Amino acid sequence: MVDFRITRPICEDFPQLFVNVVIVRDLDNRLSGKEAAARLETFVRSSEALLRHRFSSKGELAAEPLVSEYFDAFRRFGSNPKRVKPSHFALCDRVLRGGALPDINPAVNLYNAFSVRHIVPFGGEDLDKVDDFFELAYASGEEPWTPIGSDGPELVRKGDVTWRDASEVSTTSLNHRQCEKTKLTPSTRNAYFLTEGFYGTNDAVIASMTTEFTDRFHELFGGECQHFTIDREKPEVSV
Repeated sequence: MVDFRITRPICEDFPQLFVNVVIVRDLDNRLSGKEAAARLETFVRSSEALLRHRFSSKGELAAEPLVSEYFDAFRRFGSNPKRVKPSHFALCDRVLRGGALPDINPAVNLYNAFSVRHIVPFGGEDLDKVDDFFELAYASGEEPWTPIGSDGPELVRKGDVTWRDASEVSTTSLNHRQCEKTKLTPSTRNAYFLTEGFYGTNDAVIASMTTEFTDRFHELFGGECQHFTIDREKPEVSV
């Protein structure tokens, strides 16, 4: 049993914030078979093309409310979005500059494609690696965090908005960068996927994306999907 929750101070400071959570059990992240791999590759490339068609420049992207709302939130909790970028902005900027989405593993490639296709932050982690609970909370500055690719832990900035479990921080600055412990790998069997949104800005976009994602994920990776939302009115769900 894992409790997903938003702490009260976060709810009070960001009353329009909500988090959409997709849980997938018994998935197969190896994506065996040329046909399935080709379908995923086509979806990734078409998502990049759609983004390039929609935006012609980084400045145009930054002015989009689906991005600027996160810039404002980052500034409010002390992260400079020019240096510490919201995850979806960083991915979209990479693509608009002529790059391709990173090729990490099938499940990660899929959620990154959805992120740039819908212009929303979207990340996934290994559910079996979570220790007791998973919550969005202000950091005290004493929590350990081991970024993906790092050899050891470091301390997070006091006052940062982080996702954490009972042992350590998973993601800093809301959705900026993930940790080594819970990253998705080809051997992951149970996973959760998070999208932080703001009511009145992108709740309809995220609702539509969630339906599309669960259908496509099941088609490619199997597994049983469920999803729920936590917010100020319902800040905690146990799964």
